[in-house]
Amino acid sequence: MPYLTYSDVQEFLNVTLSAGDQTFVGNLIKAVSAYVEKQTGRNWSSSSNTDIVEYFDGGINIFRPKQTPIASITSITDNGQALNIDQFHNYGNYIALEYRPNPGLRTIVITYKSSATAVPDDLKTALVMWVSQLFKSRTDAGKVVDSVNTGPINIHYLTKDGVPAFVTEIIDSYRILFV
Repeated sequence: MPYLTYSDVQEFLNVTLSAGDQTFVGNLIKAVSAYVEKQTGRNWSSSSNTDIVEYFDGGINIFRPKQTPIASITSITDNGQALNIDQFHNYGNYIALEYRPNPGLRTIVITYKSSATAVPDDLKTALVMWVSQLFKSRTDAGKVVDSVNTGPINIHYLTKDGVPAFVTEIIDSYRILFV
């Protein structure tokens, strides 16, 4: 799910994007949104009333849904059998069953609602800045500017594998750590 729009980038850059630029920026937005989901192990939905369904393998009794914090659990099934409310616990960032289910692929189905309904402001701002930087580098054959000189001041932007350091720091703060 894209976490920003081309209008966000357009507003940040204070420009009007052509139809071709809108398509290009839209593709960048999809790519950075997917990158965030992969790096954090989570995603953000657009509505707190939306049921989210995730499938998990059996054999363990701790499950970490992607859209945390978990506001409520609608249902949990183990091999098609609905669990009673006293058979599981919602800890906000993970769900624990009272027992260890039998091993099996995708045998646990958890339906829940998340209270993480919008991309956090700091993350969205970082993504807008990153997409804007990538868009501006388009005319320089894809070379991302890593420093800017303004009079006597020289500003250096730190990057790792093409991702600005400030973006990496913010993404890391939302990463789900599995223990």
